[in-house]
Amino acid sequence: MRIGICVPEQHRTTGNWVTAGRFALGLSRHGHEVRLFSPPAEGEPWEEKQCGNPELVILIHAERCGRPWFAWAARPEIPALVFLSGTDVNEGLADRTQAPLIEEVMARSALLLMQNPLILADLRSRYPALSPRMLDLPAGTLAGSAAWDLRASASIADGLPIFLCPAGIRPVKAVLELLELFELLHRRHPGSFHLLFCGPCLDDAYGRRFLARLRRRPWAHWPGVIPREAMAGAMGQADLILNHSRSESLSNALIEAASLGRPMLARDIPGNRLIVRPGENGLLYRNEPEFLEAAEKLLLDPALRRTLSRKDEGRYGFEAEADALSAICLRFR
Repeated sequence: MRIGICVPEQHRTTGNWVTAGRFALGLSRHGHEVRLFSPPAEGEPWEEKQCGNPELVILIHAERCGRPWFAWAARPEIPALVFLSGTDVNEGLADRTQAPLIEEVMARSALLLMQNPLILADLRSRYPALSPRMLDLPAGTLAGSAAWDLRASASIADGLPIFLCPAGIRPVKAVLELLELFELLHRRHPGSFHLLFCGPCLDDAYGRRFLARLRRRPWAHWPGVIPREAMAGAMGQADLILNHSRSESLSNALIEAASLGRPMLARDIPGNRLIVRPGENGLLYRNEPEFLEAAEKLLLDPALRRTLSRKDEGRYGFEAEADALSAICLRFR
């Protein structure tokens, strides 16, 4: 089949693009002809040629791709599968302005796809009429093989534990709040760890505030963007992988960390709860006291970090995800 995957115009290391690229590769290996494209900028016209004359489209993000696609609808007969993002479900549907737009996209979609059964179950209960068109797609990951010297990227001394937060610099990822939490840990245990953030700056004003606060903390750095193909190599050198997002559907970074066997410390939200199993591969926290308790345990107890370094062998298989997605697409052949 000719399949178009519409993904928001963002930095290519964002979760949307990582997911779209993985989908495209998996579908291509199943013999489909796949084209990735983004909606035009606000006010600019769509060009049908940019979509590659698809027989089916997968819209990554209901609000940012689904809404402009259905507003254009040059060929309404093309089935559109909407892959709901965490932002769509956890924030957009709670917003009075965005919710009606996202609900219209959901109603016009041929199928709604998600990769988190916990969030999907809640969505089905809220929209029972749409429930038959909601599908749980198995989550996969695909690690790159490029090398990356994580310690050299911030001149970190050998032996000093590295805590790594792979996330775009924007409000929903709450990296400013995470930095303040680690300030409390640093006061208790100065000079005992190094905190690294990596990911593109996706919000200029937020990014400026983040960098200003970071400059006052020599124990924390943002070396910028780590190339997608080098993320596995970077994570493999970290002692702990962090996620403090306010909203996630299913974090690609945590899935990769789980697959690599890197211990995780993450905010207790549905998007993280499915991946992080407390006491098995990481710890979860709901508030500042729980964060400090968990972070202190992980900092001071290397044996605990080793215990939590368990690979989720085969749980997030690239092939299983590709097989399932191809089978879904072939329903519309």
